[in-house]
Amino acid sequence: MKQLNKIVVSMFLVCASSAAFAVKPPVQEPLPPPSKASLLFYTAATNKNYEMMDTYLARGADINCGNCDVYGKPPLAMSVSADMTVDPELTVYLVNHGANVNLLSKGGLMSPLMYALDSSWSTAWAKPRDALLKNVPFLVDNGADVNLVNVNGFNALFFLVAKGYDNYSFKASMQLMRYLVDKGTDVNHQAKDGKTALMFAAGGCGVGSVQNLLFLHANPNLKNKLGETALSIAEDAAVKSGSGSGCNQVVAMLRNPDQYAIDPLANNNVFGAAPTAPAPVGNAPGAQPAPNPAAAVQGLINVFGKVMGK
Repeated sequence: MKQLNKIVVSMFLVCASSAAFAVKPPVQEPLPPPSKASLLFYTAATNKNYEMMDTYLARGADINCGNCDVYGKPPLAMSVSADMTVDPELTVYLVNHGANVNLLSKGGLMSPLMYALDSSWSTAWAKPRDALLKNVPFLVDNGADVNLVNVNGFNALFFLVAKGYDNYSFKASMQLMRYLVDKGTDVNHQAKDGKTALMFAAGGCGVGSVQNLLFLHANPNLKNKLGETALSIAEDAAVKSGSGSGCNQVVAMLRNPDQYAIDPLANNNVFGAAPTAPAPVGNAPGAQPAPNPAAAVQGLINVFGKVMGK
C-alpha cells in the first residue's frame, strides 16, 4: 500500500509539474542591440534620404531592424504608419530591397499591413488616405498575409474596423474592408478572446462598418468567450448614449441583420452614402430610425470645420 501511495504521489507531482510548465508564457529572448549602421539606416528612412539608406545598407544595416526605435517598429512598418509623413515611395523602396512584409513588431503586436490599416481615419487630409490606398494593395501583392494574426489573435481586418467606423474616410475604409475580404481575409475570424471584427464595429457604434460587414457575410450570431454577441455588445454600448444615436442605430441593425446586409457604397457619392433599409414596421418598442452613415460622416466634418474655424 505504501508503495502504491508513493507511485500515486509521484504521478501527481509529475502531472502538476507538467501543467505548471504548460501554462508558462514563452520567454522572448531580447534582441541584440542594433548596429550603428542599422540605427543610421533607420534614421535615414524616417527622413526619406534614399542616398544615405543605400550607403548604410551597403555597410550591413539590417533592413528589418526590430529594435531601432523605442516601439520595436521595423522600418517597413514605420513607412506605412498613417501620419502626415507616410509615403508609398518609401514603402516600395524597402520592399524592393528585401524588407519582410510579414514581420511582426516587438512582442508580436503588429505586421506592416496591420500598421497600415491601424490608421488615423479621423484626419480630413487626403495624403495619408491616398497613401494607404496605394500601400495596402502593394503590400498584399508582395506577399503580405491577409490572415496573419498577432499575439492576441487579431488579423488585419480587426485593425481596420477598430479605426474605420464612420468618419472622414468612410468610403476608403469601406473599400479596404471589401478588398481584404476579396483577397481571402476571414471576415468571421475570432481572436483568442473570441471577438470578431463585427463585435469590434458594434462596440464602437460603427454604423457603416457594421453594415459593410453584414454585406460581406459577417455572422452576427457568433459568441466570444464571455458569451457576448455583436448585438449584446452594441446594446451595452448604446445605454451610454442618447436616443437616436449611432449606437442605437447599430442595435437596430443587429436586431434585423438580414434587413441591413446591403451595400453601403451603392450610392457612389463623395461620402459613400448608404441606401438605408426601411425602418422597422409598426410602433414596436425600441424602434430606431434607419441608419444613415453619410449623415454621421457629414456631422463629423461639420464639427471639424468649426474646430478649424471654417
